[in-house]
Amino acid sequence: MRRWFVGRLQLGVAIFMFGTLLLTACGTSSGDKTATAGGGVKPTTAASGVSGGSATPAPTTGAAVATTAPTTAAASTTANATARPAGTTPAGSAVASSSTAPAASAPSGTSAASSAPAPTTAPPPPKPVPQPVASGLGSEAKPITMYFVPSEQVDKLTLSGKQVAADLEKLTGLKFKTAVPTSYGAMGSGDADVAWLATFAYLIAHQKYGVNVGLTTTRNGLDTYKGEIIARADSGINDIKGCNGKTVAWTDAASTSGYVFPSALFASQGVKPGKELFAGGHPQAVLAVYQGTADCAGTFYSPNNPDGTPADSRASQLKTYPDILQKVKIVGFTPDIPNDTISFRKDFPKELQDRIVNAMLYYASQPESKQPLNDVGSITGFVRSDDSRYQVVRDSLTALGKKPEDFFK
Repeated sequence: MRRWFVGRLQLGVAIFMFGTLLLTACGTSSGDKTATAGGGVKPTTAASGVSGGSATPAPTTGAAVATTAPTTAAASTTANATARPAGTTPAGSAVASSSTAPAASAPSGTSAASSAPAPTTAPPPPKPVPQPVASGLGSEAKPITMYFVPSEQVDKLTLSGKQVAADLEKLTGLKFKTAVPTSYGAMGSGDADVAWLATFAYLIAHQKYGVNVGLTTTRNGLDTYKGEIIARADSGINDIKGCNGKTVAWTDAASTSGYVFPSALFASQGVKPGKELFAGGHPQAVLAVYQGTADCAGTFYSPNNPDGTPADSRASQLKTYPDILQKVKIVGFTPDIPNDTISFRKDFPKELQDRIVNAMLYYASQPESKQPLNDVGSITGFVRSDDSRYQVVRDSLTALGKKPEDFFK
């Protein structure tokens, strides 16, 4: 990256590059958390957990489940998988990741999607001055509804969401109420004003309901993550081309890192699986490779944690299978995927949106936000964003001959 940066300086072009995201996943990320895309289901404080069970054959059409990659973190604007994942380090991020990408063969050839434009990375604004609203949206009588993406621990998410809302009330003077919905249809029906949406869920909500992103989340200083292709260490498969004609496990038909991006990468490289199946989640996809049910799998990647411990999808099985890192290896990476969002319904008042965005940027820079934001989705900060940031995901769908609406029920 330094050679690239110096070269650009010699050409006289001032380009700012910022250094190293998520994960997650897991879950560890906020990354592919499952929620059903559809219409109008009212919010509830209970939601089903992450799907498990045996793998099912991959359908020929897209499913309607919107998944977001578990605590994911990794990114660079290049498809060179052997390079250190790079990302922006906006003000407000708690930790800048210093880990490098695991040694693995990089997918050759061109990437399936273009690089996403860099987000706005201005310093956090000064502490907001609370401005209570006597009537109308944001008042005691009509609080702003804020929805959080369902996760494996709904009770924990509900409590953390309430804490975030309470802290925002102190910063803005606005009133909020929170819920964990079972469907993103609430954005279209007007039940929600603000929602913390996963990447793919945002695309669906934008396409179907005109929802717009205001902030992109960061994890360990990164605003993007990657998908990874894994195989057994003793399989003889050393790059994605080795998956040609093999059995490949995907996580979910609407998972950005576990299906959309890796399958688009396969298509761009002329790799055609002999058999495809949906494992039901990131941990299950890893297990399918470990147990030999699948030869390869697509799942989420995250660079190591600041303490050096692994954070990619394989880490989700470490407690049960301590030798997972030795038995399952990474053989390729997808292009970068923008992180999940804080999004606003269509026609949400701009003045209120600006107040909330500024308050969130300030809030993320404060020590008291660390725990609740971590509990909400392993979030360490935010950067200002807009819909163009997510065009890269649409490009990957195009490579598959699909559109976001193909995943609607």
